[in-house]
Formats: sequence, C-alpha cells, structure tokens
Amino acid sequence: MINIAICDDEKFMSDELSGLLYEFFSPKNIEIKICQFTNGSALLKSNKPLDLIFLDIRMNGTNGMDVARILRSRNYNGYLIFVTVMAELLFDPFELQAFVYVLKSVK
Repeated sequence: MINIAICDDEKFMSDELSGLLYEFFSPKNIEIKICQFTNGSALLKSNKPLDLIFLDIRMNGTNGMDVARILRSRNYNGYLIFVTVMAELLFDPFELQAFVYVLKSVK
C-alpha cells in the first residue's frame, strides 16, 4: 500500500488530484490510501506514515515550501511533489529534493 497525502487549501483541487491518483493506480492493482489536508499546519501535526506528499506551494497560512523545509528538517525521506499554478516558482522546489512539480492546469 502507498500512503499519500494531498495538502491543498482548495478542496476541489485536492479532490481532483485524489481522483486522478485513484484512476492512475487502480488499473495497476496498486492499493493506495489518500489523506487530504487543507493546510500545512494540519499536515505537520499528522503522524500518519506517508510515502508520497503532494504539496500546493501557495496556501493560506504555512505555504508548501515552508512545510517541505520542516518535513525535510524532521528527516522525512519520502517523495515530495509540488503542485502549483505559479510557473515562476517551479525551480525553487528542487532545493528541497522535490521529486517533481505539477502545474494545476495540467492533468
């Protein structure tokens, strides 16, 4: 099983990404569990084991870049995938060993 977190303050985006993930993994017979968080603070308070985290870069409160920095400082070694509508921020995530970035307008 792959434990996945989606952290995005826009519920419809979180739901859309969740649906896409199920569509991707289901035909491959890979079981996933998705936890959705509406802000970075909630994700940071969680003690769920997570293999993969999708982080919105721009969120109200603690932004995704800050959340990633905190996670890495806590020795989180899982995959970080940044999700954003802000193309100008696409290169910043690599300092945090991000696996990849995804533009929200692109499936």
